[in-house]
Amino acid sequence: MDRARVYFQKAAEYYTQNVANLPTGGDYPLRAPSYEYAGDMKVQMGNYVLAKKYYDAAIAEYMLVDNFVKVSEVRLKDATMGQTPVVPVTAEATGSQNLYLGAFFFMIAAVALALFFFKRRTPPKEEFQPIRSEPSFKSEPRESKEPAKESAKEKMRDKIRKKYGLE
Repeated sequence: MDRARVYFQKAAEYYTQNVANLPTGGDYPLRAPSYEYAGDMKVQMGNYVLAKKYYDAAIAEYMLVDNFVKVSEVRLKDATMGQTPVVPVTAEATGSQNLYLGAFFFMIAAVALALFFFKRRTPPKEEFQPIRSEPSFKSEPRESKEPAKESAKEKMRDKIRKKYGLE
């Protein structure tokens, strides 16, 4: 808990130093978030009076650039800053992070092992072996089993002869 307070205190100081180092006039888009973030750090520390002061300064800077969306966001933070409980950074949070990291590395190791065993179990690829004998293409003449069909002209001639009895 003590480390968290030191972190939030230093962060708030850096944000306020950032505002002090900005040149006057024209840097409203940079000043406003700095005041807002400094107020966020003071809320995390539990110093609501100083946080309200920083939030009011952020609202004034956002109004200068007509960023009404951010004005409403900061006003909402200002109105609800004492209502939400502050969750301190504890060893449990880092323990859960370690648990997630351990599970992540376990999954990576499982995938690596699966790939390793899959690679070992695949059959080796067959190598190309050239054909040693040359293929032979033999052409044999076909024997026709049926006599050749008559042409259409011959069929018509035979039909006419039958019809008129000229055979």
